[in-house]
This record gives sequence, structure tokens and C-alpha cells, in this order.
Amino acid sequence: MEDFEYLNSINQDLMGMTEFTPEPKILVIGLLPAGAYRIGLFKEYDTVSEDFLAIRDFDLAQYDIIFVFDEVHYNEVVVKLNNYVSAGGNLALATTLLPESPQVEYGYRDVRFLFEECGYRTEYGISGITTIEVEKPNTLDLEFSYVDSSFQSATFEVTQNPDYFEPIGKYYLGGMEYTDGYPSFLYRENPGHGWILYNGYVRYDHSHEQAMLIWNTFFRAFALHLLNKPECISTEEQKGTLITPAVIGEDELLIGMVNDTVAKTFTYTLSLDRFGFSDGTYFVYLWDGMQFYGEFTSSEGNLLFPVDLLPNDVKLFLVSDHLLGIDVDDVTKAEFFLFQNYPNPFYSGTWIPYSIEDAHKEERVIIKIYDITGRIVRELNLGKQGSGTYISKDRAAYWDGRSSYYREVASGVYFYKLIIGDQSRTRKMVLLR
Repeated sequence: MEDFEYLNSINQDLMGMTEFTPEPKILVIGLLPAGAYRIGLFKEYDTVSEDFLAIRDFDLAQYDIIFVFDEVHYNEVVVKLNNYVSAGGNLALATTLLPESPQVEYGYRDVRFLFEECGYRTEYGISGITTIEVEKPNTLDLEFSYVDSSFQSATFEVTQNPDYFEPIGKYYLGGMEYTDGYPSFLYRENPGHGWILYNGYVRYDHSHEQAMLIWNTFFRAFALHLLNKPECISTEEQKGTLITPAVIGEDELLIGMVNDTVAKTFTYTLSLDRFGFSDGTYFVYLWDGMQFYGEFTSSEGNLLFPVDLLPNDVKLFLVSDHLLGIDVDDVTKAEFFLFQNYPNPFYSGTWIPYSIEDAHKEERVIIKIYDITGRIVRELNLGKQGSGTYISKDRAAYWDGRSSYYREVASGVYFYKLIIGDQSRTRKMVLLR
């Protein structure tokens, strides 16, 4: 709970920014925000209670996928979700189904989901040794095997329109295949409608880690492989990390990342098309101190860059199509320019970016590192270089934090000087051991 409270405080700070307007494409019904975060399935999401959705007008069309994790009690909610699917929205359900002849009581629905018109619930509350086997090929491109000694499941018997259904996996009780219904299936009436994924293998339980494993497996395959929504759902490498991008200016994006208790290294994919940005070269900064992180070129509407997160880490990345804190005209007019090193402060090594204009092309480039007393610690002889920008990690100069004798230098403030011909530029950096 403490992790969630910290996460919520970060979210409130971001929402306080007048131009920070995240627009998650995932809606979660039936879980509190802390519960949705604990599942580890979503990069970003909105949550709403069933009670709220039943009595309020709510624009469901803004979401690509809606996930329902608890029993639906209200007719109004079912009607809204049916209309959403009929309009092309996609729905994932981990909830119970109506029996063949439901008794209408207060708070209990009698309106059916679209697929429930084609059959009825056959089982619920099964216990014993049970096995789930999912083999390829299937529409979800999923392969999965699971055994549990105590199980709960709601299976569905199809009585009409079987072409609308695709069962996902087989279900075994005590080694015998269960054939009286589908415990999990895909449903779609026609190409103009959205998909419904029903997963009745495990009833919702906050403490049931096995349930979360199954939901993660089925729902991740649904979102990533069938619907191709990588901007919404975490990959296995990103599981447990919230990632929220939002436009904060005409040509700038802010990406917030909040990690769980497990360190992670992955390549993040930012969908530029989603925000109306075109392919090109982008400059990424760490918001803390506006440290330059790297220069990256997008392809086919996606910008990729590497991310390292420590346990309980929080990072804010600023993505811009131009260099920040620097007048681009000044850089263009200057014969050469020295940028701030990155990362800064640094722990072992750092990149030193710079640019060279035509007037100094093919001149020898040298970077000298000084300690705070003015003593030269290291000299980087970069040779003759042509005009251009040397910003990305594969082009910028690199200092490994060692002296000319290749010994690690102590923590402290250092200065680096770029020398080209008889001119130079100097900046400051900080090394932390």
C-alpha cells in the first residue's frame, strides 16, 4: 500500500502540470487502482467502479480495451459494454456468467452480454486437480500449461451461432477432458464489431497469485498479439512498471515510469503516431536536472530507446524534436559547440556530446578532463573529425572515469574542455562513486 500511495503522489504532481494530459487507452472495471497496479499487466490505465458506470454518462469510446475483473451486477453496465463492443471496442472479461434462468434480484442483472445470447453457464465452483492446456495455433498465438489442486471456473455452453466463438485451450478434471462448455473463448459477431475475450478459469480473488498469472497470460496475448496494442500493455520484461506518456507541448512528450520492487532493463517503444508526431530524430532527456539521455531516430511511427530501472525507481523522460536549453540558431552559428555530458552526475562513465561546423572540419579534436584544482586528469585525443553533431552514444566522446594511468578517480567535481584548433569550450560535471 505504501508503494501505491507514493505512486499516487507522483501522479498528483504530474496532473498538477497544466499541460500534462495523459490519455490512457485501457479502462479497468471492478478493481481499485492499487489492485490494477498489483496485477502488473498494464502500462497505463483508468479505473472506474461498476456503480459509477451504471449511473453516470461515461465515454467508453475513448478506450481501445476494457477489462472487467469482477462480477457485473447492473443491467445498465451490460448495456453500455454491449454497445461499446458493437461499435468496435474490445472487451476482456474475468467474471461470472448468468445461469440459464437467472433470478432477478436487487443489484443482480438479467440483461445478457452479447455472447450469452448464444448459450448459458454450465459450471461454476469446480474443485479438484485441474489442468489448462493451450496449444498453438490459435488466434491469440498463445501456448500455456497450468495445473492447480483447487480450482474455480465458469464454463459456457454454446447452443447457437458457434461460428462466432473460438475456444482457447482445453480443460481437464482429474486427467479427463471437460467438454461441457468453454472455460475461455474469443467471440466476435462480425468484422465491424470488437472482440470479446472471456476467461472463466479463475474467479477473482485479491490474494490469488495463480489467478493473476492466468489473467496476465491470456489478457497480454489478447492485447499484444490479437489487438496489437503494445503502448497499453506491458511486455514480460516491463511487467510491474507503470508507463504513462503525455503531450506537454507542441513538439514535446513527457513519459513517466514507476517501477515495482524488481530491477528491469528493457527497450521502450513510444508510439509517435498515437500523439500525431512524425518520424525523425528525437532528443531524450531525464527530467531530473534535464540531463541529456540520448539521440534516437524513429522508424515506422515508433521511437525506441533503452531503459534501466532500479527497484522502486521513478523516472521522467522528456522527448523533444529539438535540443533543449540551447538556442538552435546559436548552435548553427557557432563554429563548434560543447553540450552537457550525460548522465550527470555519473557513477562510472559518461558521454560528452559536441558539434563541429564546416569552419573546423578535419581539425584535430581534443577533450581534456580537469579536477577541481586544475590538474589534468585525462586527455581524450579524438583525432580529425568532419563537421556534424556528435551527440548519440555511438558518436559522442566517452570518459570512463579513469585517469591517464587508467586508475579510477575519486568522486567530485570535474571540468571537461573541448579544444579545436586555438579555440575551446568548457563545462562542469560531477562524478559519484
